[in-house]
Formats: sequence, structure tokens, C-alpha cells
Amino acid sequence: MRLQIDEALAYPRETDWPRTANALLDCVERLQDLVADLST
Repeated sequence: MRLQIDEALAYPRETDWPRTANALLDCVERLQDLVADLST
């Protein structure tokens, strides 16, 4: 996620922001699932 954000910010005009946001949301959902699994 960090790399995706850094790259998007480095090249803001070339970045497909909706695609980047969706990719980051997918990563956040996976992290949430991992955290939820750890607490059970």
C-alpha cells in the first residue's frame, strides 16, 4: 500500500486515482480480515 501511495503521489497527473483508490481499499479489506482473524 505504501508503494502504491508513494508512486501515485510522485506522479499525480499520470495516476488513475479511482483505480488506485480501489486497489488500496482492497488492501485495507484484506488487512481488516487479517486483524479480525487474529482477534478470534
